[in-house]
Amino acid sequence: MKIVFNDSYKSNGLEYGVEAINKLLKPHHLKVDITFIDDYGLDGVYDAISFEDNNNDGEFAWEIKVENDNEN
Repeated sequence: MKIVFNDSYKSNGLEYGVEAINKLLKPHHLKVDITFIDDYGLDGVYDAISFEDNNNDGEFAWEIKVENDNEN
């Protein structure tokens, strides 16, 4: 899944939120992994879920995956 923000504060909030979520998921051997997408939209494709009011061409895009936590 990809999500996009037009606001750096919201994007930073995602990073901090994932840390808290991963602590809650640890007993279940799961984790959320996020990767910043540097070149989002350069090809004219905006295929992310937007957390903004009117468009999805934000500049702070992330790919989100839920994975098994192999460290447990």
